[in-house]
Amino acid sequence: MYHVMGRGNERKRIFESDEDREMFLEVLSEGLVRYEAICHAWCLMGNHYHLMIETVLPNLSELMRWIGTTYTVRYNRKRGRVGHLFQGRYHAEVVDKESYTKRLILYIHMNPVRKKRGVKKDQKVYVGGLEELREYEWSSHLGYLGEKMREREGFELSRRKYWRSGKDYEREVGWELANRVNLSFREEARAGIAIGGDGFQRTIESHLAQQEGEGQGISKKMELVRRQQEVERLWRAEKEKKWQIWIRYEYGKERKASLAREYGYANGSGVRDVIERIKVKWKNQSEAEIIKRIKSYEKQIKNY
Repeated sequence: MYHVMGRGNERKRIFESDEDREMFLEVLSEGLVRYEAICHAWCLMGNHYHLMIETVLPNLSELMRWIGTTYTVRYNRKRGRVGHLFQGRYHAEVVDKESYTKRLILYIHMNPVRKKRGVKKDQKVYVGGLEELREYEWSSHLGYLGEKMREREGFELSRRKYWRSGKDYEREVGWELANRVNLSFREEARAGIAIGGDGFQRTIESHLAQQEGEGQGISKKMELVRRQQEVERLWRAEKEKKWQIWIRYEYGKERKASLAREYGYANGSGVRDVIERIKVKWKNQSEAEIIKRIKSYEKQIKNY
């Protein structure tokens, strides 16, 4: 089971209309049938999507490559454009079917009412309720409620496995909205390449490391993913904008331009100025607070 995500190039929209969303779902259905896979939950946002996909064969990369290429070709042909539509390749995480698929279904379906990062810098909060989710038709949420949805090959909802009825499902969604204001499925699950308990993650890592010719690369990737998780944990814990920027640029290697857009600067020079001011003081060892902070950050990052 996989949690699959894809985002538009430069965070631009990949769905400009309901026709585009229908076209993507048609492409997804064709791909699922072609590669013998199943989609258990989905949500299409403006510039990204979330899918919960189960594969019978070890062919997720082929499936997602086909979906990405086919949708891009059809989208470009429709609009008379050329070039990339998606931001690199898709991102996928292996999910423990026994302990995390239920949480993943809720996470995927609640995306439409989830406030964007940066509104509250240390939180991701929900700004809508059950009614707003009912009004959002571009996810499998309504199907889990028991409402009739268009049948598509390759799509198979898993409601009956986890909830006795649509009302039970909606009751749990309501509880999540009311009580888990800082819910982040990926943080809660300690996501990386695999999402699950410690035993599950160790099993996946061991399995991948044993694959001939791939072990070293996979282990390195796991190490980098975990480092990135620690970087994200650090900057989210910071209240001051300048330190968030410093952590994300210096340790997370994020681009100045993308940070500028997120933090409200006209261009990357604003972010550069923030970074340079801190660097000068650090180099000159002129402020005790800056010395203490940076040493603390570097110690925590080094441990990962």
